[in-house]
Amino acid sequence: MKKALLALSALALVLSGCANLPASADRINLITLGEAQANHCEKLGWVGSVAIVPINGKARNTAQIVKKALKIPGATHIAYTKGEAGYSNARAQVLKCPNPNLKTKDPDTRRYSKDYLGHD
Repeated sequence: MKKALLALSALALVLSGCANLPASADRINLITLGEAQANHCEKLGWVGSVAIVPINGKARNTAQIVKKALKIPGATHIAYTKGEAGYSNARAQVLKCPNPNLKTKDPDTRRYSKDYLGHD
């Protein structure tokens, strides 16, 4: 019984994926592409994540995208570009904005950022 419970616990961890944001995630802000263009943000590249098992997909994909964005020198913001943010297949543009503390004014983006990045 203990082995079965341990196996189920391990399987649950694997299926949920890693949805932990790194401590430095607060330096990455989520904005819309329109806000990025209006604020003359520089495109640094693309990052993406695919969740094979969509359990906890939004949190997992967002965490993976932020982790990848943090590896790009100068990255300050991300903007989702493919589909709805954070589902099974997500892609985001990594940006460097003149104002690294630029916050989104879009209510949906702000809500998503607060829920999945821990800040708005």
